[in-house]
Amino acid sequence: MVQLINSEKQYDDALSRIYILMQKEIKEDSKDGAELEVLSLSVKNYETLHYPIPKPGGADWSDDLRDNAKIST
Repeated sequence: MVQLINSEKQYDDALSRIYILMQKEIKEDSKDGAELEVLSLSVKNYETLHYPIPKPGGADWSDDLRDNAKIST
């Protein structure tokens, strides 16, 4: 049974299970297909909450890009 992901351990377990399911040739409307879909949505939700990706834009973005690339102006 698939549950909501509430910890890093559950997150890692879900990623491992997704990897296993992706190695199979599963049909979209199968039990494995449904599990893969639910796990993927759960992982996406967890990542959105715990690993947000900032939207690029503005001077801060270009400063960060330049700093990360070690480009001098």
